[in-house]
Amino acid sequence: IIGCEAYLAPGSRKQREGLLAHNDYYHLILLATNLKGYHNLIKLSRKAYLEGFYYKPRVDKELLQEHHDGIIALSGCLSGEVPYLIGQNDIKSASQKAGEYQEIFGKDYYYLEVQANGLPQQLIANRGLIEIHKKLNIPLAGTNDCHYLKKEDARPHEIMLCLQTGKSLKDTNRLKFDTDQLYVKSTDEMVAEFTEIPEAILSTCQISEK
Repeated sequence: IIGCEAYLAPGSRKQREGLLAHNDYYHLILLATNLKGYHNLIKLSRKAYLEGFYYKPRVDKELLQEHHDGIIALSGCLSGEVPYLIGQNDIKSASQKAGEYQEIFGKDYYYLEVQANGLPQQLIANRGLIEIHKKLNIPLAGTNDCHYLKKEDARPHEIMLCLQTGKSLKDTNRLKFDTDQLYVKSTDEMVAEFTEIPEAILSTCQISEK
């Protein structure tokens, strides 16, 4: 399955002003379903670098509207626009944005990502995503935010983050993940995580078949 995690500009990709915080770049998962979708991924990636680059390559909703054919979109991790707004206790705006994405990509081509990563913030996001799912009939997809392959890789990954950011393990003010669950889980593990919402696992399989 060919896809990418895109950075989404908070407004227009052409706006460049000030130093932006991490959550000012929303994350969005884009997966190609066919050759047309693959070509659109290439166009989005190219334009993100040539037209939208500002600290990071960025797309915007104008580009998504222009190049959405053949692409499945998922709402992303906690840095996705919809989960982020839920975390800000703004379920109304989160619902509105989810509706916008569904309009761009079409029914059954936009999914709300519920994740199982052991983070308290994720539990809050999941509750909000389930609420939006029921309200707008946008399908759920059970995923995991994977940063390393195996659970025992969590510690080496933490060390690599320190190397990347120029920090030491003793530094309390550093980029870190407060969980060891960001690994590629087995089918059995994922099914166990989503026993209360089994349709999320079924959606993941449907995405694969598409």
